[in-house]
Amino acid sequence: MVVLNFTTIVKFIRLFENSLQTLHLAVIHQDPRFKHSITYIDGHRLFNEIVIHMKRMKDFSFWIETVCLCNQQMDNITHSFQTEYWLTMHIGCYYDSINNVYVIFSLPYRFDVRFMIMNDIIHTHFNHSNDHLNCLMLMLYLKMPGILVLIGENEILNKSFLKMLKYGPSRRKYFFSFDIY
Repeated sequence: MVVLNFTTIVKFIRLFENSLQTLHLAVIHQDPRFKHSITYIDGHRLFNEIVIHMKRMKDFSFWIETVCLCNQQMDNITHSFQTEYWLTMHIGCYYDSINNVYVIFSLPYRFDVRFMIMNDIIHTHFNHSNDHLNCLMLMLYLKMPGILVLIGENEILNKSFLKMLKYGPSRRKYFFSFDIY
């Protein structure tokens, strides 16, 4: 769902603050006045506007894309997920340079739609310093109905990106095969 005003979604979610136990949130955030967001959704905002108000919530996962003009916020966004609450989860963040989108997501992946992978996912930053791409691939392959690899026009695929897709977390076992033409 494309969200023009994240506050509206927050208000709706908080209507269920005394009853909601599971929240799987997937949104694309974009400010209509600027065609790109100037406000990033990060760990501080999610915690302060949603988590602390949801008295019965036991399970929270998310996939949030924020349309933006620059990729200068990666460290700030990642750092916002390094608090006591967020360190109980595995959170990833990367910047999709083709679509000018920050993507933040929780693992394991819990949505029933295909996970879209861009070449830039190899630059994912995690909230845990010991997480790396092998962790991401393992958690993705556990419950995903499929993976859709999006390649931009004239984009060159990174060799390590292709290896990651082909082998996943194992160097011996193929997760799937693909041909490049």
